[in-house]
Formats: sequence, structure tokens, C-alpha cells
Amino acid sequence: MRLGLGLRSRYQRFPLVRFGRYAYLRRWEDYRLAPSAPCVRYIGWLGHRNIGDEALYQAFRSTIAPDALVVPFDDWSPVSWMAERRNADVVLGGGTLINVRAYLGAMQRANELGGRICVFGTGVADLAYWAQHGGRGRGDEAEWVRVLRGAQYLGVRGPRSLDWMRRQGLGSAEIVGDPAVSVAAPSWDAGSGRVVGLNLGSHDPVQGSADGVYQAALHALREFLARGYRVHFIPLHDIDSDAGAALAREVDDPGFVVHRFDPDVQLCLQRLRACRFVVGQRLHATVLASALGIPNLSLSYQPKCLDFLESIDCAALALPTEHLTGPALVERAFELEAVAGAWNTRLVQACDGLRERQHRRARDLGWARP
Repeated sequence: MRLGLGLRSRYQRFPLVRFGRYAYLRRWEDYRLAPSAPCVRYIGWLGHRNIGDEALYQAFRSTIAPDALVVPFDDWSPVSWMAERRNADVVLGGGTLINVRAYLGAMQRANELGGRICVFGTGVADLAYWAQHGGRGRGDEAEWVRVLRGAQYLGVRGPRSLDWMRRQGLGSAEIVGDPAVSVAAPSWDAGSGRVVGLNLGSHDPVQGSADGVYQAALHALREFLARGYRVHFIPLHDIDSDAGAALAREVDDPGFVVHRFDPDVQLCLQRLRACRFVVGQRLHATVLASALGIPNLSLSYQPKCLDFLESIDCAALALPTEHLTGPALVERAFELEAVAGAWNTRLVQACDGLRERQHRRARDLGWARP
């Protein structure tokens, strides 16, 4: 059943729905941690098998805050009840959540609980971009600012999110980066096979047009295959599979492999590791490739893509979709490959810097041992 974000948020208030939605995230280890470990209740777009959001949560729970009990904020289970009873920290996690009304309610409830509230790696929705596309549940800046003033730590994804914070008078904010960079260590072999990773898909509107992005990707796909490359289509959500299937119908070539969608983050990382370079539309196709040190191009369909790339000083990897053409995509892809080793070094160094900052802040907040 597909529900709109607002309706889905109200529907999930029912305890049994919340119990079932988050069941796959629970671990036996959580019950060991529950009595004495620091507790963190995590706000994010969880329970929808979206690779980007799953990677954010996995990175936070397993790598950034490994010594804390981390549970979804609105989960309903014995372990979440224990976390709530112990006055857990509330964390607004990764994703573009600020200025999104569905998350404002959770933050307001967190403020009422009176515990420590932290923002960790969150992006700010660009309201100018959303105004062009009807708003879709974005807004309430003044109330967001009021809620954020009560946070004990404000760490955002990138420079664009930081600029919004500063303009709202939230001067203590800093860039901590997208937490998903901490989900895996760098892993890229410069001598690996001639495989290009390709991702198309979005839940959000696309600057320019979704069809324009598809046509440019189709042109590039044919060119890659003609030059002897294999192309692997890597979906990060089930809806991406529609684009992969459409491309396969138009390109009858054994060198084009469309992977079936699987919500397993580690499997997605394994698929990315096989690629010499990646062309991706979804934000976390870019984030995960960068985290692994894999040279990549971002089909930047909205401002959040640049927010991440600017956080690692790699805005040159962006191809804004409102100006995208097939020939331009091909030209940029082979320019990237020609200096792939230099980009690998640059990405690893930049993401290592973010990883170190995230781990340091987690230690400062008491979620990881010194």
C-alpha cells in the first residue's frame, strides 16, 4: 500500500503498525544494551526499504554510535519502551528532514519530553525548490527554528544546510556530513573491470524533467556499451527498477545487467564496488560511491545533491539535470575516467575527514567510547 508522507505518518501512530514496520531493524543485541547503554531515539525515514535511509541508520547504529542503544523514535516494542523510560536522547538523523512537516511533529514531541535533542547529519529542504513543485508538505520555517533552538547539538549535512541555519540565527551549527559515508570503508580497485554503475530514480520532483534525465541516460548507456563497457543498473529503491526495466527493453545487449532491487545495504555496496565509475541520480548513489572512493557523477536533480557534494568539496562531479544532455553526460563520464585515480584519492580523503568528525562528535555526545 502506497501512502502519502502525511497520511503515512498518521497511520503509523497505531502501535501494532509501528511494531511491525520496524521489526526487521531490531536485534537481540539491543536487549543486552537496553539496561545500561546510552539510549538514542532516531528520527528518520525508516521502514520503507530505501537504501539511502537504511544506510544512514546502519551507519549511525553500527559505526557512529556503536556503544548506544539506537531505536526508531516512533517504534513500539519492549526495547523502545525501555529506551523511552530511560529518557533517551532524540536524534534527528540523516536525510533531508528539516522544513518537512512530517518530521516537525516528531521534533515537537521530543521537545515536550524534555531530554537532550541532537541534529546529526540532517539536510535542510530547500523551500525555493519545493515552491516550484507545489510545496508537498514542506514549510513551517519559523516553527522549525523554534524547535531547533532547543537542540544541544546541531550538525548538518553540508554548506547549503549550514547557510540556512546561520540565516536563522542558529550560529552553533556545523557541518558533520552525511552519516552514510560511515557505513563502509573505502574500497575501489583502479584496475577493476570495465563496469559502469548506473542509477536512476527519485521520490521527488526532478529539475528539468524526469524524461530528459532518462533520455540522457539512455544515450549514455548505448555509448558505454558501444565502447565495450558493461553497465550495471543498481536500484536503491524498488521504484528505480521501473527505469531499469524500461532501459532494458530499449537496449538488447548482454553487457547491460539490471540488478533486482534488494534492500540489503551491504549487497548494494558490493554491487557498487564492482564498478570502475558510477553515474547516479539518487543522492545516496553519490554518497555511497563517494564513501567507497569510487569516482562518480551525480545527476543532480535537486539542491540536496549539491549540499552533499559541496560538503566534500567535489561540486565538479555534479551534472544539473535541468541542463543535462546525453552527449554532455558521455563527455563528462570519460573525462572522469581519464583521471579516476586522482578522484579516488580526493574522495577518500574528503570522506575520511567527515568520518573522523562524525566519530569524534559521537564520542563527545557519549554514544561511543573514547
